Amino acid sequence: MAVATDCKECNKKALVRLSDMADGKELPPELELVVPLPDVVHIGKRFKCSWSNWFINLDGEFSNLVLLRSLRNNAEAFIKKKLRKLLLLKCVRNKDRMAVEPIIRLTRPEVLKVLEDVKFVVHTIVPEQYRFWKSNQRGVCSHLIAVSEGPTGSILALDYNFETGLSRLLTIRLHQPADVSVVRDGLKDARNLCFIDGIAFLCERGKSTISFVDFEGKVKISTKSLKRRAELLRHLEALSLPTDGTVPVLRERLKDHLGAISKNTDCAEHVQMHPNRLGKPSAVYAASNDLLFCSDDESQYAYQITLTIDGVTIHGNATKFTAYPSSIINLLSITLLDQCAFFSGASSQGGLYKCELSTKTVTKAVCNSTLSCSEVNQVCTLNGRVVYTDTKAGKVMQYNPDDKSVRTLVGSGHNSSSDGTQDSCSFKQIEGICSVEKNLFVTDVSAGKLKIVTSLSETGMKPDGVSLKQAKENVTKIDSYVKDTVSKVKERYQLSEMSATNGPQGTVSQKTQVSVSLLKKGIERLYKYVMDIHPQFVDDLLLETLLTTVVENLHAVSHLKHETFCKQQLGTICKKSLKRTSRWAAKYYTHDKSYYLVPQSAMPLSAIATMTPLSSEDITPGMEGQIKEWLES
Repeated sequence: MAVATDCKECNKKALVRLSDMADGKELPPELELVVPLPDVVHIGKRFKCSWSNWFINLDGEFSNLVLLRSLRNNAEAFIKKKLRKLLLLKCVRNKDRMAVEPIIRLTRPEVLKVLEDVKFVVHTIVPEQYRFWKSNQRGVCSHLIAVSEGPTGSILALDYNFETGLSRLLTIRLHQPADVSVVRDGLKDARNLCFIDGIAFLCERGKSTISFVDFEGKVKISTKSLKRRAELLRHLEALSLPTDGTVPVLRERLKDHLGAISKNTDCAEHVQMHPNRLGKPSAVYAASNDLLFCSDDESQYAYQITLTIDGVTIHGNATKFTAYPSSIINLLSITLLDQCAFFSGASSQGGLYKCELSTKTVTKAVCNSTLSCSEVNQVCTLNGRVVYTDTKAGKVMQYNPDDKSVRTLVGSGHNSSSDGTQDSCSFKQIEGICSVEKNLFVTDVSAGKLKIVTSLSETGMKPDGVSLKQAKENVTKIDSYVKDTVSKVKERYQLSEMSATNGPQGTVSQKTQVSVSLLKKGIERLYKYVMDIHPQFVDDLLLETLLTTVVENLHAVSHLKHETFCKQQLGTICKKSLKRTSRWAAKYYTHDKSYYLVPQSAMPLSAIATMTPLSSEDITPGMEGQIKEWLES
């Protein structure tokens, strides 16, 4: 007997208990053949909700339902026409309603076939385009000039005020809509940043220093939080201090040492540079946890900075790495690829430069003011290639170090800010860029926007009709895929195997992961029981009978605002239920939560108050087309 139920927490606990008892052979004899199954429809709804609310990491690509909405509204005409025919507006809106129809439409093979023609999709995540979100309204950012990878599930950006010369460090959580919050304000002329191992480094030109923000508390040691002897010994050994004594003695020794360092430190939020001081730091790149590359426009040198932490602040030992090329006076951005440093120089004679780390030989890879490049701004790497923003051309370009070729990655070159595919999107003043796995984040300065550039190659799989055996194999594949996705996220962010991952980490929720595992175990057990009893029944089993949809449709209309129903109401109930299961449908233009009260007395039709219809107004075909376009978007 298969018992299928939805995935509410109380039901799931019962399913887990039954599954564990079956594994341990603790079920009573009369329940030995019971197969607990979470309802597949509910699991599909949970997947859709996670996909609507978070950017899910699918083999390095960030995927979200809003990307389909962006394509439906802003892609080329032939793609937009196909998607609008296949997907209704309610299918691509970020709604938590547990509707089945959007899932059916979204999983059509025809939709996946349309997505195969899209190499990249560009979507604005700041400000939010489709709904009101308090922390992500229009105008929340004035000029986003730089962007970088951030803490788990977030990215960092610098918002620059050209009137005051002050910058703000923002963190953007990859929720949908994205959550924007200010981490640090009042940064003096900060123009570039990088992030490594929980610490963000910022080039603060106005203070001639590199500032840092510790997101995970790895820099400053709090002696009050150290309760165990092993923790104290670890910090004392790292600081080369004596390790003898009781726990209070060890804590006091560590506290005195940190206090002495604090007295000799002017500003603990700045990297303490020696022996070389940076006059105008312009670009910074984290090569590893303890090594930075930083450029200084005042001395016209790029520096290699070795980092050490003393429990209070960060110290940087700066050594000159290479001088600026003679044709540039400002270095804008740095990145590393295959033992080579690539950096961009600002001037008409500047461009993209390549520096061999072993020989420190500098050559110009791409020159500004040419047919292939107008003005290189900021650089990063993506899939083994160098990617840079071309501000004047309004494009993201790709440079291949192997054959030295340059091609357009995304951008139409039009002087406007719009989303869409790699060919239909455009930027007003593209500048900042960074890569996170297989995704790009770019800033449109004059528009005050932050956009994601990602692919949809990992979004969706084509379903086929299945038997019980095939369903068992497919569910096993899905369970393995979900576990593999979670495992990769944990490996990337260095999370423990026992830790739970949810939307903020870029995975489906932990509860959904448990539901999929329960479904896998249940299908496997059902297949085993059927094979043991009568193998020929396997091909005759209708998997539709394991769905709770029909039962829920009956339940949804059975009460009619009453606790129970009687025989007299059964006909009406079945008729209403039939509407939900047949091929035709009826739509009621009322609020979702509204209902009709059962009348207590009769009223003649003539007694009903009427309203005079409003006079109609003619509209032109052009106005009618605009109204339809507005309604669809």
